[in-house]
Amino acid sequence: MKMDTSKMLEFKPTSSEQLYLMYTQLKEIRVGVTSLQEELDKIFLRNRVVEVVEREYDFGKVNEVLEIFGGYVNRSFGIRVEKNGKVEEYFVRKYKTGIQAKEIEFEHSLITFAKENGLDIAAGIIPAADGRGYIKVENPIVGDEEENIEYYAVYDYLRGEDKYTWLTPYCTDKEFASMAEVMATFHNAARDFDPMGLERVELKILDFVETLPQIFTDYAGADYDNIYHEFFNKKLAAVIDVIKKNKIPEALAQKMPYNPTHNDYHPGNVKFLDEQVVGIFDFDWSKIELTRISSKSIEIKQFQPNQCSQTA
Repeated sequence: MKMDTSKMLEFKPTSSEQLYLMYTQLKEIRVGVTSLQEELDKIFLRNRVVEVVEREYDFGKVNEVLEIFGGYVNRSFGIRVEKNGKVEEYFVRKYKTGIQAKEIEFEHSLITFAKENGLDIAAGIIPAADGRGYIKVENPIVGDEEENIEYYAVYDYLRGEDKYTWLTPYCTDKEFASMAEVMATFHNAARDFDPMGLERVELKILDFVETLPQIFTDYAGADYDNIYHEFFNKKLAAVIDVIKKNKIPEALAQKMPYNPTHNDYHPGNVKFLDEQVVGIFDFDWSKIELTRISSKSIEIKQFQPNQCSQTA
């Protein structure tokens, strides 16, 4: 007796031409989904910034939200708000996923202390209507709980020009000299800062250096087939040897001062006006760490012409 195939679905052979057609259709769908996701990201972030600012701050109505590019960790926005016919501009930061509240509190405390003690060109924190320095937003839990916590903070919008990035730090000699002066001012302004138990959640530099040989060894074992990885593997032994030879002896480390450090200080994180630094920002990598010189006796040396202007 033969099978009754009248109610069965036959799986027919598929030709290469049919498979290729499905493949190209899938590619088009993927491009469309990616584009839609990017647009939803913009819409969502604009709505979130507007909601946070209008609900938590006494700024009035948010008229414009503009994303500021250049950073690779946090998301940054310039906003224009209007209240009683007066328009003001502020800087809004959406902190990276996984940051802890105590890290933000450390950053804000350090900025406030440094501004009160001489670093008057730093972007100050604007408190919310209830006095909070940052706003925590909890989203519905979907997947990784860490990704459902968002932190926002509002800062002064600094005057001056964003002339450079960390990839294009081609300052003039005067601009480099001004940057050195501002860094010294920060170190001096922050030298007596008491973090009151707050700190960045990461290893201290000496402990971190100890982890580098294993980190580089693990990377060397990764499955990358290109000339760069091949070159890295050839130089791995020499890299690890240099790390081990350049350890700071414990006795010497104990003599080195601890001081607040910026840890992300480059021409992309300052603003210029007439070759002078008029604003400094992005303190979210700051910590209290070992410094090679005492911030209590910093001397600004005169830059020689063309000494640094072409240094990347």
